[in-house]
Amino acid sequence: MIQLSAIVVFRGDYERALPLAREGLRLGWDSDYAVPIQAMLFLLACVAASQGQPVRAARLWGAMEGMEESHGVYVSPAALTFSDYEGRLSTARSQLDEEAWSAAWAQGKAMPLERAVEYALSEEEEEHEPPTLVPVPEQPPPLDKPTERLTHREQEVALLVSQGLTNRQIAQELSISERTVENHIAKILKKLRFSSRARIATWVAQR
Repeated sequence: MIQLSAIVVFRGDYERALPLAREGLRLGWDSDYAVPIQAMLFLLACVAASQGQPVRAARLWGAMEGMEESHGVYVSPAALTFSDYEGRLSTARSQLDEEAWSAAWAQGKAMPLERAVEYALSEEEEEHEPPTLVPVPEQPPPLDKPTERLTHREQEVALLVSQGLTNRQIAQELSISERTVENHIAKILKKLRFSSRARIATWVAQR
């Protein structure tokens, strides 16, 4: 299960990877085996980082580090290399200020293992995301030069992303569901060929 989940994650097939990794985590937890538990926490953090969920990624990686200290288990250097851990880590970290990133990591590291597994298996969004230091105006101004590639709604979402709002905050601002926000962000990333929310913010700033 670990190898199959890892292959799917490394290939970027996250729709398939998420249920596989969660199932592997359940099996590891049921068998009380630390190695697959940590491996699946690591893979689920990689998926979160690649799907624009930096807080979730930081918490799961933090939980993984907590297991290193409490259980003496480690993700292999080969897995770190093949998963492009450093690249994923850098991308996720760039989406938060240092204080928010450190706080999320510390939260994950401090989680009891049972809570960390529960969190990894849940559908929890980044509802308790630590605040960033980016000021958020009450009424965001329109983009100066709307792009022909993005719809009007996608432009609105892109602007709010650039202001540091979480998916939940964007959903509240635009009176839409968080799932709809996720879909808009995924389309924006695809249309503009970007890999992170930080790139969206830079793109908006340039306009």
